Amino acid sequence: MNNNTYISDQFENWEKCKKKYYYKYVKNMRFPEPMANYKLGKSVHAMVQYYLNGFKISHLEEDMDDKIRLHW
Repeated sequence: MNNNTYISDQFENWEKCKKKYYYKYVKNMRFPEPMANYKLGKSVHAMVQYYLNGFKISHLEEDMDDKIRLHW
């Protein structure tokens, strides 16, 4: 990526916290993320995999969380 090119995520991070922007984009440091952030994605990906493999998922659709249903 060209050093003079920025994406909206970078600007949002800079507006929220200039130190976090510095560490993330200038120093290239990574920050740990809570595992809860991955729960939704893992659940939706599992549903897609079951569906694509031809499994019956109607019972899973009935019981799924509202957040999963929104993305499904």
